[in-house]
Amino acid sequence: MSLNSISVKKLVLAYFSCIIFFAVVYFYCSPTALQHFNQELSPINALYFSIVTITTLGYGDILPTSEPMQLVISVQALLGIVILGMLINAAWSNYAEKVEKKTETALKHQAQLENDRKLKAYSNAISWVFNNMRHSFFEVTTPVVDREGASLELNQDFKEKDLVGMFDISLKYKNGFTTSIEAFYNNEDELVSELKFILANFDLDHHQSLQKSIVDYIGFYFSDQSRGALLLHSANCPNGKDIETIRQCLENHGDGDQFKEGFSSTILNPILIFSLTVKTKYKHLTSISDELQNISLKVT
Repeated sequence: MSLNSISVKKLVLAYFSCIIFFAVVYFYCSPTALQHFNQELSPINALYFSIVTITTLGYGDILPTSEPMQLVISVQALLGIVILGMLINAAWSNYAEKVEKKTETALKHQAQLENDRKLKAYSNAISWVFNNMRHSFFEVTTPVVDREGASLELNQDFKEKDLVGMFDISLKYKNGFTTSIEAFYNNEDELVSELKFILANFDLDHHQSLQKSIVDYIGFYFSDQSRGALLLHSANCPNGKDIETIRQCLENHGDGDQFKEGFSSTILNPILIFSLTVKTKYKHLTSISDELQNISLKVT
């Protein structure tokens, strides 16, 4: 056990114990017959002399008259100096430790605040990425004929046949011909790029929910098994043979038909796989957006 690890309470107890112990010794050694002092000491005199000795005041009104007693008094004086020194050191160490912890906490808070301010600024700058992604979720789950006047977000009640909307033209892009699924994956590439930047450049340890949602979304992004096939079909739009076959199959398709005996329309497999993850992806997107919004509201 190091000296710095001894508590202030223990040292204070040791200091007063030393006073009491030596006061008892002086009292029992003070009778005139023993010739240790120039006078016989009462309990109060003995306590007084012990305090005067340990504090090295030495008034001189009570004097030791024998060498053994002079040695005992010297030991108490040295003990008093040592214990008092250790007590001052321990008290200062405790104070310095508290100041250091407060300073460390303040610095961490300031760093966290600065981190959140930068995150707020960055999230505001990339808000268009989230808006584009929401619009893409809307388009891939809503056929073009149903888009007029609808809310530009994921159609939570979409049927699997509604996913035919992914092969309709994206209304977000006015120049050139881009299908909704192409726009979806282009926007998702931009979104994931920004999310990876946030993970790499901002401290999210105190935003565990945001961190988890970002990691989960990126996980779904990299495990997407339908992307290649859907983009391949999209390349044949608007009137390719595969697209016409898909439209016809979806028109007569009911939710869950793929689990029924005799279902053999493998051309729909990429679309059905996509349908299994689209709601979960949107949930994580919404969670990320909400978390970033909450951070923006808390930071001034």
